Amino acid sequence: MNVAGSCLPAHRVLPDGCMDILVCASRDGRASASVVGAMTGAFVSPVSDRSFMGIRFRPGEAHAFLDLRADDATDLVLTPHEAGAKALAELEGAVTPASLVDPRATFDHWLLSRLSRVRAADARVRHAVALVSHCQGRVKAAALAERVGVSDRQLERIFAERVGISPKVLARVVRLQSVVARVDSVVAPRIPWADLAARFGYADQAHLVREVRALTGVSPSELARERRVDLSARAD
Repeated sequence: MNVAGSCLPAHRVLPDGCMDILVCASRDGRASASVVGAMTGAFVSPVSDRSFMGIRFRPGEAHAFLDLRADDATDLVLTPHEAGAKALAELEGAVTPASLVDPRATFDHWLLSRLSRVRAADARVRHAVALVSHCQGRVKAAALAERVGVSDRQLERIFAERVGISPKVLARVVRLQSVVARVDSVVAPRIPWADLAARFGYADQAHLVREVRALTGVSPSELARERRVDLSARAD
């Protein structure tokens, strides 16, 4: 679970294959909850002076707690009514000015209250997601389906229902996240993009550039500059 501070600067949110439950609270304790679906591309979050609290589910795991198909939320931010999730309305009602002091306790209580109604996880999805993560996204959808023991089309249908994006898109997103993690760790002024392309299995540097731009909306160099500014701001 991630709990954001009282004021969020504008920043680029990258796709990671996860779904989130987000609660935005004003200073008087009024709250609004939403479901953030798995993303196929980045978006820029605007500046906000409200408090944000959130639960981030690993790919495929939100389905157990929410009464909706994951692909009904893909690239969307849904209200409780739009998501058909009465449980989110319950979460909104649990947020009070006092609860903002310890938001983790509020989320813990809500999650525990849902345990008796949790839907069973799909072992095939967990296995597939673990394989994609282990390979840092460098795995073909057909090979993934074979390892999991289902057909390509079966895996596509399962991912649509449980994850919200296809196995291929999840692999692309995970590979992007692997590249970004590496970029964040580079202290040299120049980033060796050609070396990173080879390391993470892109055909060449041009392929890496196309993928980064497709998934983030900016070039690798622009993304690296943005992240250095963000990381510096957080350090301060």
